[in-house]
Amino acid sequence: LSIRRQRQMCIRDRDNINDSKSTIAEKIAFNYMLEFMRQINEKKLNSNENIEFSYPITWLLSLFPYNNSNDKQQNESTNMTTWLPLHFALAIDTSTSSYNTSNYLHDLKILLEEYGAFAFDEEVSPLSIAVSLSNPNIEAVRLILDYRPDSVSKKDEDGSLPFMHACANNDNIETIQYLYLSLIHISEPTRLLSI
Repeated sequence: LSIRRQRQMCIRDRDNINDSKSTIAEKIAFNYMLEFMRQINEKKLNSNENIEFSYPITWLLSLFPYNNSNDKQQNESTNMTTWLPLHFALAIDTSTSSYNTSNYLHDLKILLEEYGAFAFDEEVSPLSIAVSLSNPNIEAVRLILDYRPDSVSKKDEDGSLPFMHACANNDNIETIQYLYLSLIHISEPTRLLSI
């Protein structure tokens, strides 16, 4: 099936009230993982140079695919997540995909409800993934911060804050400004009133 057809089926299935929220979240997650991999492959095919991805994206790519049974056994014994649906959904560039923004945000809400609790405990925050794109979706950033305001101050495995990833990887001043104000608000709530 084509990606477009799979996406249409996922949307139809999402609207089927007989599906549980978990089943819907799984279908949405799979759809976004496919789109993420399609975009990565497209960038590689369309470039004559070696493409360098930001740390959050390279970390995410290192998790996929996990086909080795030894890796699966090791991850089951350590309770480590090997596939992070929320991260993959946030890593797609919505400006180049055919996703409708309101559908995308609706899907993210479902994924946050289903996977958010453990996704924020991973080595790289979902917020870091979202802001490390060259053209981040500001509404997705707001949605994440509404869900987990403290994620703006969570350092990744490499010691970087989401704000640092945003400054290093994108030109969207609105995202950088929003993160900066959120970071001030979370660390010094009274200081924000004087700005």
